[in-house]
Amino acid sequence: MCTQVSREATYYCALQVNRLVGRLPNALERASQIYVCVCLLALGSVAFGQTETAPRTFSRVSESSLAAHPEPTEVAESFDSAARQRLVLQIENLSSNSYRTREMANWYLRREPRIAIPLISERLLTSKITAATEMIAILSHFATNPDGTLGFRAQQILEATARNGSSAVALLATNSVQSIANVQEAQSIEVLTHLGMNIGYPELMVNGAKLNDPQSEAVCIAWVNAEFDGKPEDIQRMRFLQHVTLVYLQDITVTDSLLRAICQMPNVKGLVLREVKLEPESLLLLSQMKNFDHFELAYVNVGDDAVDILETIPVWGTMRLFGTKLSLASADRLRKKFSGLAFYFGKGGYLGVGTMPPNTTVVQSVQAGSGAAEAGIMLGDRLVAVGEKPIKSFEDLRAELAFYGAGEYVKIHFLRKGERNQLSVRLTEMPASHANR
Repeated sequence: MCTQVSREATYYCALQVNRLVGRLPNALERASQIYVCVCLLALGSVAFGQTETAPRTFSRVSESSLAAHPEPTEVAESFDSAARQRLVLQIENLSSNSYRTREMANWYLRREPRIAIPLISERLLTSKITAATEMIAILSHFATNPDGTLGFRAQQILEATARNGSSAVALLATNSVQSIANVQEAQSIEVLTHLGMNIGYPELMVNGAKLNDPQSEAVCIAWVNAEFDGKPEDIQRMRFLQHVTLVYLQDITVTDSLLRAICQMPNVKGLVLREVKLEPESLLLLSQMKNFDHFELAYVNVGDDAVDILETIPVWGTMRLFGTKLSLASADRLRKKFSGLAFYFGKGGYLGVGTMPPNTTVVQSVQAGSGAAEAGIMLGDRLVAVGEKPIKSFEDLRAELAFYGAGEYVKIHFLRKGERNQLSVRLTEMPASHANR
């Protein structure tokens, strides 16, 4: 009896120490308080005749080993029955009227997640609301651990409970799942940005329009380029980025694990792959997506053998294929397949002008360093022909330039102060920040 009392007294003191230290305003006060409390714990152990050690701690397992990891129930069965019975008693204590008893039960259960998770799963829906509230809090604690396989199991239990009708317990689980999602997103953003991923609301041009137009809803972008130094387990964190709606991949090797992570992101509506290396067969993974509002391949080595795969990608807004190895015949086939979309195809040549209003060919902007700038096209010039093909709108200009690749020369005819002129322009590659020509 003395041993049991000493153990619980020591655990209770440790719990209070942990809470107290977390509230101290600075490191010096924390250090001094920890020293005092450790001394008190030692004295308490002697006074109560403590002979047992605290319950064993546990090791977290990376999420990459989830598939090979046994279910918590299987793990729990390997533990001695005495440990299980102790935690069953603690689950019952969660409904106690005593605050101290409930806190002690919480402490015990959080120390033994491998046993506690399956036991809570078995009893969550049948427990009193007081105990169920405590169980959900414990599962939430496990679920927000960034590295634990058991945390993933705990989240699965909460999500299953949230889907179980409209009971008070289901409502509590629903709120908990959303709170966990917010925590996981914050944790993932911190880790991924530290590893070189850009996540936020930068200005980006797609089809001539800023994605972050003040008059439209802001677009949160995850931009992954060669600076990203994440491992496969880090990439899996992308599935927690619930506010990201566009993923931009540039100058990297696109792996199957990366595409799977993108498919698991809850709100992604757009994907841009620019100057990336990938196996065309990997694009089949994108068929798992519900819908893409925008899908783009720019300067990617994808040819006619990938047409069947591209047809499986669920795009309902805009498809843009620019600077690929696709032939005009394959482009026409895809245009017919996605006849209801805004479909753009080009060999990759970039002129570097913008017009205003969009349905005219009067140059209102010239991209610095572009072929147009180098050749001498100026603001106010009215473009009238590409090669020998007359144009009357920006869409005509885009359609004619689609036949030319980066590095090729094209004759641009224009009117300047009423006089007709022509220039030979060497087209360049499209800058990463623009999709307009």
